[in-house]
Amino acid sequence: MFKTAYCKIQLLKFVAARLTENIAANQIKVWFLTNSCEIENPSMDQFFIIIATGLYSGMLPLAPGIWGSTLAMFLCYYCKKLPLLVYFGITAGLFFIGTIAAEMTEKMLAEVDASPIVIDEILGIFIAFAFIPFNKAVWLVGLLIFVVLDGLKPFPASWVELNVEGGLGIMLDDVVAGVYALILLRVFSYLLSKIKDR
Repeated sequence: MFKTAYCKIQLLKFVAARLTENIAANQIKVWFLTNSCEIENPSMDQFFIIIATGLYSGMLPLAPGIWGSTLAMFLCYYCKKLPLLVYFGITAGLFFIGTIAAEMTEKMLAEVDASPIVIDEILGIFIAFAFIPFNKAVWLVGLLIFVVLDGLKPFPASWVELNVEGGLGIMLDDVVAGVYALILLRVFSYLLSKIKDR
């Protein structure tokens, strides 16, 4: 009881300090949950929230998805130094763990595909850069392409969003965006190499 009261006081302080930062209501919920207030299994729930929010990058204001995608790009930079099979293993792990974490966090926030959940964007970036060697210009273009595709949700991403619920639905539409971004990036890289050869 004391812990719950303390958490509520801390939450009020948190909200009051950030009234001018345009922080979303579900981001406040994330803070509340990660401080072990009134949740059944604090350690596991916190673990799911940390994964689903991309190490809390999804709690940043204005455009959580872009923050998550940017974080993913930096993670990709280091993961690309690993053998390709290890990179694929990490990507597969992101999908399976991310699906569970997104599902659990969505239930805790009581909101469908809540904006602080950015593990799907992180997975999408890992897919988009899977066969793209590091190049600052190409990767920045790749980030832009993925963000645009993630917003437009070309088929079948639009179908997945409407027909697949829960964590799987959250993850799959970004898998589609990642695949499309990968194809476009490969074409862009090829054209760029042809221009440089002239």
